[in-house]
Order: sequence, then structure tokens, then C-alpha cells
Amino acid sequence: MQNKVVIITGASSGIGKALVYEFAKRGAKISMGARNLDELQKIETDLKAQGVDALSVQTDVTQEADCKNLIEKTVERFGKIDVLVNNAGISMRALFVDLELDVIRRLMDVNFWGTVYCTKFALPYILKTKGSLVGIISVAGFLGLPGRTGYSASKFAVRGFLNTLRVENLKKGLHVLVAAPGFTASNIRKTALVADGRQQGDSPRAEDKMMSAERCAQIIVNGVVKRKREIVMTLVEGKIGFIYSSDNGSKKVLMDPGQKLVYDTRDSKVQLYATSGESEIAWKEGKIIFRNTPLEEGLRMLEKRYNVEFIIKNDRLKGDSFTGTFTNQRLERILEYFQLSSQIRWRYLDSPDIKDEKSKIEIY
Repeated sequence: MQNKVVIITGASSGIGKALVYEFAKRGAKISMGARNLDELQKIETDLKAQGVDALSVQTDVTQEADCKNLIEKTVERFGKIDVLVNNAGISMRALFVDLELDVIRRLMDVNFWGTVYCTKFALPYILKTKGSLVGIISVAGFLGLPGRTGYSASKFAVRGFLNTLRVENLKKGLHVLVAAPGFTASNIRKTALVADGRQQGDSPRAEDKMMSAERCAQIIVNGVVKRKREIVMTLVEGKIGFIYSSDNGSKKVLMDPGQKLVYDTRDSKVQLYATSGESEIAWKEGKIIFRNTPLEEGLRMLEKRYNVEFIIKNDRLKGDSFTGTFTNQRLERILEYFQLSSQIRWRYLDSPDIKDEKSKIEIY
């Protein structure tokens, strides 16, 4: 990142502030935008004392003119833009039935429109440098979370916006990174809006059990350097509860870090597996990774990738497990590997229903 020019919004605290110092540590020139000018200037003074070329610009990302000013001041000072990190954001804590609609408008103004405005004015410069466009979203941008309707909606919108920009600029050298932190020790929870639009204040969550903003920043900057498309930062401590319906009523399963839960909607069956997370995110790079993976779990992975349905006729095969990595391989090639390394056989089944969109494959 030596001598790269990096703009970071929401730079006065939390993940944004941590990103400022992480990029600076790697030799970047820093342009900071946030509403709190006093805090920005303190950071700027500290950076300059360390020999870092830095600029602070008071910016309310809900204002189009402020975003344009941030970009123009950066180019005027540094002559180019290599990286834009759209980090400014606010959260919420309220059920939709209790929520004043203005809360959602405020969330969209900051989280979504703030990203759109800054990106609109910065994009021509980033295309010139074949640089990076980064959006800090959340796991709420992948999953709908209760009490977070407006927050999830805004983060889904940012993810869709950035993914579309990536496609539009495939041949122009633009790098687009969508980064989704999990629970992180930052002040976004304290400033989260409740049902009537007031700030929540102190959060009941224990910050010492969360990922630090500094660690989050390291992961994001590494993603920029490696030109990753997507980063999802997940649970490292604590537990997650999964509640599901069965014939005997509602049931709850607790997941620990390093575990994966598989829920089969066909028979309401839940299974927990140990995982490093590597195989679950390998699809982003066109890979399928098996690490001593049980046959049933492996077939579910293939079902999702190839839009097929497997029918296991020989229950004794369910005890088999497989290890291997496949990159952009045809399904038939992977099944041939299964056949060579085990006793399984397979065949396509003809469907009597011509409207059936999924091919069925029998494992016997």
C-alpha cells in the first residue's frame, strides 16, 4: 500500500479509525471523512507526528455535496485516489411493528446513499488507477436479523450495488471488495437507533468477547491488498442459537466457534460438524473443498453448486468420507473421484415430470 491514496468514511471512531491506522502503517496516504471534525483533526495530528501524509475533511455522507467535497479535496491534495472505503454507518435495535419509518430512512441515507454518493464521485479516479472500491457491510447484509429490518435492508442494498458495479466494470481493472464484519467492538451499537429514533446508548454486549476493531481492520486491508471479492468475518467466541420446528415442536441447537450447522428441510434434521470455515467459503474462488467430509454433507454441497438432487439408495455408504479439492470441475468428474476412492456407484435418473428443474442422481 506504499504511497497509495486511501479515502475512509466514518473515520473518526470504531472500524473506520482502525482502518486509518492500519492503512497508514502500510505506507498509505490517508484522507478521512466524518462528521466529528475535532476527532478527525486529533487523528490527523497523530498521523503527521508519525510521518504519515493525512487529510481530514468534515463529511456528512447523507449530504451529496459533502461527499463530492471529500472526493475533490482528496484529489486536490494528493492528485489521485487508489482506494475508497465506504465505512460510515449506523445501526438500529427495534422490531418493525414498533418502528417509526423515519428510522429506516435515516439508515438508508447513511448506509446506502452515503455509499452511492461517495462512490459516484470517486469512481472515475479509481478507474484511472485500477484501484479498489470497498464497502463495509455486515453479516446482516447476508441474513435477515430480527430487530434489524432497516439495517439489514440497507446492507443488502449496499452489497447488491457494489456487486453490480463489479460486473459493470469487469474489463476496466476495478477491484470491488464487500467486507462483512460480525460482532465487533465499536461504538456502532451505542449509536444504534431504537424505535423512536433515539440512540440506544450503552450496549448490553460484552465487548471483550467480540473481534476488536483493529483485528477487523487488519483482515479488511489484507483483503484490499489481495484484491478479494468478499470477506465474511464470523463468530470467534460465544455461541449462536438455531431454533427450528420439528414434529415435537420448536427445538434449539447451540453452535460454538469452529462448528457448522446443516439443517435438512426435508426431514427437519439438524447436524453439527467441526469446520475451519475454509470449505464453506471456497465457492467464492470456484473451489469445492472436502476435508474428511461425510458423504451426505459432500452431496449437499454438490447439490447447491450444481442444482441437482441426490438420492442415496445404499445406507452403508453414509459412513464414507472424502478429502480433496476441486476447482471449476464438472460434476461428473467429481463423482468419478468418489467412485474411484470408495465403493459408490451413481447414475442419472429420468424424471417423469418434464417440469422438474433439477436432475436427480442415484447413489447406490
